[in-house]
Order: sequence, then C-alpha cells, then structure tokens
Amino acid sequence: MDKLSVIKAIEWAMYEIWDNQNLDKDMHAINKLIELRRKLLDELYPLNDERKELLRTFNVALRTALLNMKHNAERYYKILVDNMNHNEKVSVKACLWLGSDYPILHPDQSNIAKQVWEILIDRECATYNDGASFPLFLVTEDFPSDLNFLGLEDEDDCWNEGLEREYTKDLHLVSAFHNLWNHCHFALMDLIYVRDFKTEITVSIEPLNI
Repeated sequence: MDKLSVIKAIEWAMYEIWDNQNLDKDMHAINKLIELRRKLLDELYPLNDERKELLRTFNVALRTALLNMKHNAERYYKILVDNMNHNEKVSVKACLWLGSDYPILHPDQSNIAKQVWEILIDRECATYNDGASFPLFLVTEDFPSDLNFLGLEDEDDCWNEGLEREYTKDLHLVSAFHNLWNHCHFALMDLIYVRDFKTEITVSIEPLNI
C-alpha cells in the first residue's frame, strides 16, 4: 500500500471512530491517528519552494489575526476599566482558533477531507482547547508587547523547530504555528491553505475583597 493510501485509511478510521460518538474512550485513539497522519503527510508533501511561500502567507495571516485579537482585547479592557466601579476588578481572556470552514484554497475538496478537518478543529486536545496559542489574559494595563505575545524575541526570531532551519529562517514563524504543527499535529498541508480564523474574547468582572 502506498503512503497516500495509508493516509486515506487513517482518515477513514478517524472518521469512523468520530462518527461512533463514543468519544470518551476513543479520543486518545483519534489523537494518535492524527499524529501518525501528520507524520505521513509531511513526508509525502515536504516543504518545497511553493509550499514554503504558502506557509509564509499562512504565518502572516496567523500573526495578523493574533495581533488584531490582542489589540481588540486591550481596547475592551481599557474601556471596562474606565467605566467600572472602584470596588470591582476586571479580567479579559482572548483566544484564537483556526476557522471552522474547510479551507477553500485546499486542493483536496473531497467530503472525507472536509470531515477530517471537522475532527481536527473540534476534537478534545489539551494543546488546542484554548486555541492556536496560549490565551491572552489581561488583568492589568501592563500589556505584553506584540512580539512577546507572538513568542518572538525580535523580528528575526523564528519558531522553525523540526523544519530545515536555514531554509525556513526567513519565515519568522510565530509560536502559534509551532503549537499547531508540533503539539496539535496539524500537518503542513492542513495549515498552509488556512486564511480564516475565529476569536473569542470573554470578560469577567468581580467584586474586590475589601
């Protein structure tokens, strides 16, 4: 059996387990299949010049979405602080996920590919439950810098662990990419066509204990 056939067999197994709705005992199996699928897909479709540029575009879109979310959360926090009572404390939590809709740019538009995408973004996964990156928590106006929130030491930093370092160092990959690829086990072919994201900003206002 060739590698692509093995990948398709893994995806069908993922779907059959998922469709069975017996997720409590089978989620571990699904995540193991996802990890194996990512390994095989990355071997079958290694990073070349074309995919590298698609990864660059994805990373820019991810970075932009994260910073838009951060700036919106900071603005909401300041508005709340300016308008709340002195005996109240406010906190804001912001999370970002990949978009729910299957990427329209992806060359594989089959039904099983769309079903696998649903599994990837809806499964229980400790490193994806709160989004593509660590959530942003705001409890004071001492906001993190944009670079710090992206996990970058400077503009030349790059989260390319596991990729060919010299070949990809100019991509300036953010830490959220590292989480999605290394820890959530989205394959490169899953990520490079994504351009849409969803965010959630939640607010908590509690009385101060005086």
